Amino acid sequence: RRVLMPELYTEDYLLAQQKARPKSFASEFMLVPHFATESYFDSVDIEKCEDDTLRSVPATKKYTDWETGDQIFGGFDVGKKKHPSHLVLFRKRGEEIKQLHHSFLDGWSYSDQIEYLNEVADNFDITSGYIDNTRGELEDRGLDARWRGMHFSQKSKNTMASVFEKFVHGGKIKLIKDA
Repeated sequence: RRVLMPELYTEDYLLAQQKARPKSFASEFMLVPHFATESYFDSVDIEKCEDDTLRSVPATKKYTDWETGDQIFGGFDVGKKKHPSHLVLFRKRGEEIKQLHHSFLDGWSYSDQIEYLNEVADNFDITSGYIDNTRGELEDRGLDARWRGMHFSQKSKNTMASVFEKFVHGGKIKLIKDA
């Protein structure tokens, strides 16, 4: 709440801007990334879901913490040269969802990614997994059928965010505490 350049902007002006245009104010004056101002929830909401006791389960070993009725599902964002691929796995037991694993595959070839995802599907006996297939990088390369390609659109992204938001605000999801 300290004005750093009072000669440029008065406190009254800044407070008026914050009230009138909170997202724009956050981006322009508070240096919050623009996409963060468009999110369904903020870092405080996510931090409430983090569980200090959770650790990422190794993806290369058989997962054994099963109970009848558990569902294991995941998501995979295929990386490009500039951005690493990212895998995340969850277990749904009753109404609670718990993050089991996440990993970044930085610089991996598509064939190595396919091999890894197939191993993960077997080791966790996943119910289903979803892959960002917007550009089709992993099509026709021998990917296990439990991994389903999804073409992202603005509508599907909003739908996914809305569903995720319900679990976040409902306190029904536990995430690995990891920046």
